[in-house]
Amino acid sequence: MTVRDASPMKYSVINRGLRPARVAIVFDGGDNWSYWARRALFLAGKIWGGAGFALVPHRAGFVDPILLRACRAYDPDYIVAFSHTVGEYCHFASGSFIVNDDSGNPLTGEARAAKVAEHFDEELEPGPGAMEAREAVARACSPYRLTGGDESPEVSHFLEASSAEFPAAEAIPGAYAGHVLHCPPSWGDLAGAAVASHAGVASPPDLTAVEPELDKATLWHLLYWLFDRREPSLPRDLLWFPNGVATGVLTEQSPLAHDRTTTGLVAVQSSALDAWPAVAVLGDSAEDFALARLIRLTYGRCVWLPTVFGIDEEKLSHPLSSGLFDLATKAAAGQPRSLFLTSVSRPVDNVLDFERRLRDNENIRISGRLLANDGPWAKAPLDIEWTRTGTGHFAVQEQFDDILSIPTVIDESGAREMVAALPAPVIDN
Repeated sequence: MTVRDASPMKYSVINRGLRPARVAIVFDGGDNWSYWARRALFLAGKIWGGAGFALVPHRAGFVDPILLRACRAYDPDYIVAFSHTVGEYCHFASGSFIVNDDSGNPLTGEARAAKVAEHFDEELEPGPGAMEAREAVARACSPYRLTGGDESPEVSHFLEASSAEFPAAEAIPGAYAGHVLHCPPSWGDLAGAAVASHAGVASPPDLTAVEPELDKATLWHLLYWLFDRREPSLPRDLLWFPNGVATGVLTEQSPLAHDRTTTGLVAVQSSALDAWPAVAVLGDSAEDFALARLIRLTYGRCVWLPTVFGIDEEKLSHPLSSGLFDLATKAAAGQPRSLFLTSVSRPVDNVLDFERRLRDNENIRISGRLLANDGPWAKAPLDIEWTRTGTGHFAVQEQFDDILSIPTVIDESGAREMVAALPAPVIDN
């Protein structure tokens, strides 16, 4: 009998941090996608860490493959759907939503309207295809599966505040409860979705919201702000006040609605030798919107550029061109940064044409500081490399990087295995 020596035990040092849940919310990416995106962000705004939640559109249960790749890089803890209300079903699917009386007979006219009004805010199941989309995202994000022995753990499929997985943001001690900048309920479509993703949503969106009418000056101020520049002249419509009581505050002194979900949290970015490039996602589809948000949450610098921001004009506006240049050149220690342009909905030729107009813009040419990548800036979304380096997340500020020394064994291949489970974290605050 041959006795083989046991693998030598050594101590290994690991870094462990505490953070809130990372959540991907699936939503209907069809004709009314902007409303559903704003509704999802409103729900996320009630949950601790909700500023870091990703949004994933589906069309009758189908999720674009590029978004599945992006979701796997984002690495969510939960993939969830959310309930639709009677009022939402009646507004967006009025012809297919039957309202019955107590005897089960269909109602029409005033009787139907009265019944709908009575149950307007009552929550029903998620929309068609939502659970199929949730399963598709879960499969893409779960390369490891239980193969037997233990029962599968309970998994939350629905977004609900005040639960063990999703604590309410307002319940965290020290949570901010003052005025904020947010997407107004009446702002819909493309501008509404852009503002909602950037700032958050503090009050439920209106079912009838439309694209806001923005004059040139207001649009420029909005663009400066969306590129993370402090801009004092934002529309007063973006201000939200508790209990609806407005006070004489300035927009530049107002935090974002997202900030109410980040009490005790700090944004943490893992170091990487080759920093991810800055990215601009062009296009008006729900997939363009979601891809830009996923990239920003996972890797950092990214902006969504729908047509409402003038991306199809021959001469690009100053806040657009200069904002993209700043986005691409802001880097640690002043190092130059690359810029990639991409789109899910637009053909490559269209993105290349935008690149041409951006390169020809005087704000780029007269600066004397070219970007690091001399090759084409345009990149097909399926060609993006979703690395595991340089990623970021929200973490508990006081314990985002605890150092632990743990016993491990090393086999012939050099792989390390923990001898015992990690000790439970001691919560400082």
